[in-house]
Amino acid sequence: MFNQRPFKRSDRVADKVRLTISEILLKNILISNQGLITITKVNMSRDLRYGKIFFSHIGTEFNSEELEKKLNHNKNKIRYYMGGNLAIKHVPEIHFEFDVRYDKADKIENLLNVLNKKSK
Repeated sequence: MFNQRPFKRSDRVADKVRLTISEILLKNILISNQGLITITKVNMSRDLRYGKIFFSHIGTEFNSEELEKKLNHNKNKIRYYMGGNLAIKHVPEIHFEFDVRYDKADKIENLLNVLNKKSK
């Protein structure tokens, strides 16, 4: 009872994977010459063998679908660099997906701004 940790191991590893991939995209792999790619969330399987990586981007020359394809095309290189940075038995298989939460939030914020301008 006293050895229970506040988070599951998969959550702790997911956070480490998020930080590691962010660092790899900054230092080792060039996807976009301009703009910013942010790793927003990582979902790991319970056995830590598979991870779904969610990302968002600002100011890149690619749209979301093209950027997702480029990241998934380079996932073997990213996994190679992850192997040197993660202290786990198996480097997880990864798959990148665009995080639509921030696009939805932007649309809602723009609609609220329009409504505020009309009411004044």
